Amino acid sequence: MTIDPVVGRIADGRNLLENLSLLADVATWQTSQEVWKAWQDGAPIEGVNTANLAVYRLVEGEAVVDILGREGNPFVDPRLREDVYHGIVRNQFFVPQGEMKEHVVSAIRARQSATIRYSGLHLRNDYSSSTYGYIQAGVENTTEEKKLFSAVYGTDIPCDGIFLSLFKENIVQEQLQNRSEDIFVRACYFGYLQTFNAGDRFINNNRSAIRGVRREVLVPK
Repeated sequence: MTIDPVVGRIADGRNLLENLSLLADVATWQTSQEVWKAWQDGAPIEGVNTANLAVYRLVEGEAVVDILGREGNPFVDPRLREDVYHGIVRNQFFVPQGEMKEHVVSAIRARQSATIRYSGLHLRNDYSSSTYGYIQAGVENTTEEKKLFSAVYGTDIPCDGIFLSLFKENIVQEQLQNRSEDIFVRACYFGYLQTFNAGDRFINNNRSAIRGVRREVLVPK
């Protein structure tokens, strides 16, 4: 018998925090780009949280969103994981402070994220939500929209019709207008229709599965 590092969908922890504890190594938790590649290679994807973090902030008064990978994502750091989990679940807009904020901001300063300017986005209204808008791939996408798709999918032209949702610009402005040095963060979710949500808060249920290598998976040679 040998340990075979096979990536699989882990949902039996029943929430993001518990599912992460079932990983053999948090570095095997897949980012959106890795999930997308696995999907294109034929892996069944039912919907998973990815090893990305969406960070909303103001830069010289302009709303931006940063898409972090493993670097800077407090879910990847065991010291910060529980605090960011409870922070997101319990707060409509979770604003990290102290060590967690520095952890996230340091990654952005080190250019370990994709920084997207809202001024270059043409968000469509999600009429089921006053909070979120969406971008659709293949509809005369702007340079910033292509940059966002590239950060999430690894290509600026994933497939026509794919949707990517994020907070509306006015929401970012309203939340941070009197605290421009702060940020707020959300988990990221890759949906079963190959859509990406850069604003997931409901990470306390079985929907918050992940893809990674499970601890102690034994298979015959």
